[in-house]
Amino acid sequence: MKLIVVLMFVVVLPVYASLVAVVDSGVDTSHQDLLPKIWTNSIDSVENGIDDDQNGYMDDIFGWNFVDNNNLVFDRSHVNKVTDDLKKFMILYSKYQLGTVTSDEISWLREKINDNELMGLIGSYGGYAHGTHVAGILSKNSSNSILSVKFLKSGFSSIFGLHVNKNDVEVSEKDPRVELDEAARGSVDRSIVMAEYINGHNADVANGSYGTSYEQVFGFILEQIKELYGEDATEDMAHELTRHYFSRWIEYSSEFVETAGNTLFVFAAGNESSNNDEFPCTPANIDAANVITVAASKGRGDLAKFSNYGVSKVHIAAPGVAISSSVPSAEENLLLPMSGTSQAAPFVSNVAGRVKDANSMLNPGDIKQILMETVDVKEFLKGKVMSGGIVNSERALYAAKLSKDMGINEAVAMSKTAVKDIVSEEEKVLPNFVKIKNIVRSLPSPDFK
Repeated sequence: MKLIVVLMFVVVLPVYASLVAVVDSGVDTSHQDLLPKIWTNSIDSVENGIDDDQNGYMDDIFGWNFVDNNNLVFDRSHVNKVTDDLKKFMILYSKYQLGTVTSDEISWLREKINDNELMGLIGSYGGYAHGTHVAGILSKNSSNSILSVKFLKSGFSSIFGLHVNKNDVEVSEKDPRVELDEAARGSVDRSIVMAEYINGHNADVANGSYGTSYEQVFGFILEQIKELYGEDATEDMAHELTRHYFSRWIEYSSEFVETAGNTLFVFAAGNESSNNDEFPCTPANIDAANVITVAASKGRGDLAKFSNYGVSKVHIAAPGVAISSSVPSAEENLLLPMSGTSQAAPFVSNVAGRVKDANSMLNPGDIKQILMETVDVKEFLKGKVMSGGIVNSERALYAAKLSKDMGINEAVAMSKTAVKDIVSEEEKVLPNFVKIKNIVRSLPSPDFK
C-alpha cells in the first residue's frame, strides 16, 4: 500500500499599500507618528553619493527636494523655535473657529493678537510645518506610504503671501503678455519635472496643498503696470493680463498632469473665499481625468468661510477647519490644529489611497468617480462644488471593494444603499468677539515668493 502525500499550498497575496506623494514644503521624516508611514527607497537607500537606482536623483532615500535640488526633504534645525505661546495660540484659535472657546481664553487671545512677534512666528511656523501637517492627515488610519516631494520653500520665514521674484515674472511695457506667457510656461515646466519624479516612483496619489491665486497675480500685475504706465494704468488692464496669465497656465498644465497619468492629483481649492469658476487658482483649476479639487467644510455642517468653491472647477468638499495633525517640534509626537483647504485636500488623499488599497485595479479616473459619487450630498454645497457633497470615506471604501466583482456604477449604487450619511454633531455658532486676520492664509505658492 502506497502512502500518498498531498502537499497543500496556501498562496498569500501581498496587501496593496498606496504610495502618496506629499508635494509640499517638506515632511519631517523623524516625526514619531509618521515614521511607520515614510516611504524609503529600497534601492537608493543609503547616502553613499551614488545614484544606485539610476533615476537621476542621487540618494533620494525619502524623496527629493526640488527647491534646493538635493535629498534633504526637511530641515529640522528650526524645531526648537516652537514656543508655548505659539502652541497655545494655535489651539485656542481652533477652539475659536469651532465656537468652544471660554471667556478666559478669549481674553488671552485678545492680548496676543497685538503681539507682532508672536503673530510673525505663527506665520513662519505655518509654512515650516505645512508639509508635515498635511502628511499626518493623509496617512492617518491608513496604510498609505508617504513620498516626500519638497516643492515649496520652507525656510523659517513665511511662505505665504506674495513675494515675487521680479526676474521671474515681469510685466514689460513692450508686450506684457510675452513675459506672462514665459512665466506660465516656466511654472508648468517646473511642475513637469516634479511630475516625472512622481511618475518614476509610481505614486498612486499626489497631494498638492499649494497654489497661486487670482488675487496674488492680480496684485502683482497691478503694482507692475502702475510703475510702467503711471496714471494710465487701470484695474481693467490688470484683470485682463491676469486672466491672460491663467489661461496660458491652464493651457500648458495638461502636460503636467499627463506626465504622471497613473497618479490621481488632489489639489486644494484655495483660501480666498472666491469662486474658482470666475477667478482661477492654479493648479486647482486644471481640468483632467486624474485631477480632483477640494473645498473645505466646517465639520460636515457648512462650507468654511475661507474656502474657495466653484461648481465647475471644484469637485468635492472635506473637513478643513481646526484639523489636528503632526507638526515638527523638539517635543516628540506633537500635534497641533490648523485650518485651510490645505487640510481638506489630504483628507481626500487619505481616502483616495485607501480606495486604491481596496481595489488596486482602479485607475485615477475610477477613484475620482467613486469619491465624487459616494459623497454625503449637502444643501449648502449645492452650486458650490461639482459633486454637491462631502467625502464619505466608508461609502467610498465599500464601493471600491464591491468594484472588484462588478462595474463601478453598480458598486456605487449599492454603496449608497448600504452605507448611510455620516451624522455630525450640531454645528456651533462662531462667536463674534474678535477679528484675527490672516491666520488662514493663501495657499503657499511655488511660483510667487
